[in-house]
Amino acid sequence: MGSANFLPPVLSQLFTFFWIIGVINALNLIDNMNGLSPGVAAIIALSFGIFANIYFQNTEVALVSLMLSAVLIGFLPNNFPNARIFMGDSGSMFLGYMLSMIGVSLSWQTTDINIGILTPILLISYPIFDVTFVTINRIRSGRPIYVGGKDHSSHLLVKFGFSPRNAVLMIYGLCILTSIITYYITTLDLGYASTALSIILFTFSVLGLMLTKLHDKDYMKQKEKNTPVGQESEDVTRITSITPNVSKKYNKID
Repeated sequence: MGSANFLPPVLSQLFTFFWIIGVINALNLIDNMNGLSPGVAAIIALSFGIFANIYFQNTEVALVSLMLSAVLIGFLPNNFPNARIFMGDSGSMFLGYMLSMIGVSLSWQTTDINIGILTPILLISYPIFDVTFVTINRIRSGRPIYVGGKDHSSHLLVKFGFSPRNAVLMIYGLCILTSIITYYITTLDLGYASTALSIILFTFSVLGLMLTKLHDKDYMKQKEKNTPVGQESEDVTRITSITPNVSKKYNKID
């Protein structure tokens, strides 16, 4: 992946494989609110394009990245804040594939320090954070990690008091801040880069701890009601799907 040539070839190939699969799933999992996945992907793609063109002189990767960002920016008014059209799983997984391959395709190397493996990870840090956050909390709660629920960081921000629109905008801001800090990590010497990296790690750590406390509090309330987290939405879906059949049945009787 990138300029991560310090790994043996077999390990490097395995890491690249899991990187692609992981980013695909991460972008799919954050597609849980209007505008969240395409907006985050647009910011990441734009950051990739700027880095590739200005600092690494890779015009091919820059062109692909900027085109992807432009398409997503054009799509956003139809998906955020009120969705008229949706990407679906195929759309969000395509975004994950594109971003993961952009990270693999470009050699992220500076003249001072080798950060080939860090730059793509930092630019895609929010999706990675969310999937890690959800996985850890579901394991802690004894729930299957593959069962959906409203326990993502975006959902918990809404439970914290933000409106869905403001929660998404806050995540946009976090992604922009991460991209700016990644710029400093890429261009400054080792001492400043370490400080910038520490800021990113500290920010996500604090956010994770705050949302974990809220998750645990919410989970205990749901447990007292003997209702798994996220079950309410699934019950509504079942009721909605059953209602038309019941109506048809009564119409036949009439």
